[in-house]
Amino acid sequence: MGRGVAAARVASSLVVVWLVCSCAASPSSLPPPGVHDQARAYATFMEAERLRRSGDLGAAALQYVEVVRLDPGAWTPRVVLAEVLRDSGQFEDALFAVDGARPRGAPEEVWVPLKAELLVASGREAEAVELYRAWRDADRSLAWFRGWQGVALAAEEAVSGAAREATEAFAQARPHSAEPWRAWARHVREVEGDLAGARALDAVLERRDATAADAALQVRLYVSGGDGVAAEASAAACVERFASHLPCHRERVALVDRHALPADAVSEEARAVVRAFAMQASRAPRGVIEEGFRLVESTRPALAEVFALEAAALRPASARHLEQAAWVALEAGRWQTAAELMERVIELEPRNPDALNFVGYTWADNGVRLEEAELLIRDALALRPGDAAILDSLAWVLHRQGRSAEALPVQREAVSRDERHAVLHDHLAQILDALGDREGAIESWRRALEVAGPRDGALVRSIEERLEALGLPPSWSSPTRER
Repeated sequence: MGRGVAAARVASSLVVVWLVCSCAASPSSLPPPGVHDQARAYATFMEAERLRRSGDLGAAALQYVEVVRLDPGAWTPRVVLAEVLRDSGQFEDALFAVDGARPRGAPEEVWVPLKAELLVASGREAEAVELYRAWRDADRSLAWFRGWQGVALAAEEAVSGAAREATEAFAQARPHSAEPWRAWARHVREVEGDLAGARALDAVLERRDATAADAALQVRLYVSGGDGVAAEASAAACVERFASHLPCHRERVALVDRHALPADAVSEEARAVVRAFAMQASRAPRGVIEEGFRLVESTRPALAEVFALEAAALRPASARHLEQAAWVALEAGRWQTAAELMERVIELEPRNPDALNFVGYTWADNGVRLEEAELLIRDALALRPGDAAILDSLAWVLHRQGRSAEALPVQREAVSRDERHAVLHDHLAQILDALGDREGAIESWRRALEVAGPRDGALVRSIEERLEALGLPPSWSSPTRER
């Protein structure tokens, strides 16, 4: 990047010299390019584009200057040259190039926004606003409104003046559109804070094309701004207006979760809110698991468990639905609820290997009903022989019963079939450690750390604690250490 910018600055003197000469001539006084020059101009332009994409801005600028020389009446290479100079931080030279494109037929919607951007970057915001005002007098198009509002918002240090003028002008052109008021609300928020931004969103929500995302944002801003009463009212209005849209339900659940309650307590109000959320999430094929996992990350486990149970109650005869609910409960740390929900799947589908394995492994991992767990897992393996996950479950339930010698070959086979999952290596390490093979266990834990993914944070911490307990330094357990 440094070489490209430096080269662009070196090329700048050549660029300016050529532009001074070429801009002085009237486009109509220049001879039209011949066929040969046009072909060369096209080839040179394509080479300039290639250099630009590669990041060699200096070489690209020189090639664009050559295009201007070969086809002096064209405006496109001058505009692109201005963009290259802008990208290299040479705003004054870029402005000079834009001014050369204007008399050669560059449309206002092309050169005005570019020049205004360069003026703002040069600290000449007032000139940028005036440039748009001049365009306004000649063209009331939406392109003008959007561009002027953007520049005015960028130029203003306070919520007044040109920014408000531009917003109102845009709003008059599209009286039923929320678009200009969204930009205004963003500006208010940046200048005056979240609470003012939330209030500014009232103008957005008065428009017909306001969205659930607009309403949900207002709830969040009221919360972050410290106005809980307004947040409650906004959340209720959001759900009422956008009843079938999940963003409003998410905010309502998050809001009800903020009430001071014991960790496992869920009020009737909260249950009703979560029930409505589950009902909407259930409409999508994977809505329960996707929204449930999101809920686990943002709220208390108790609310996520209620969500899983409410979702399951909506479609008690749907195995797919119950499976998703079970996974949500497990993700929330409610393994008993998760196992019970998946047992209902087994009642509906006795030969479902995933459900059999889920219940068997969950019991085994928590040290309960180990003999029954082994039977379920063996049934799953019979239905899906050689499956690495089920082999891992079988080895684990054997290990949990104190049969580590039997578990070892099963776990080795599981790892050989799927080396990508950290938990399989961790289980192998624990089995080896139980059998007295400390060196083999450490190597398997090392391998687990190497393949661990973003969702393996808890497992990684557990392994690192084990290794530290064995006297190994924390740096050893890092997968990025030198070996």
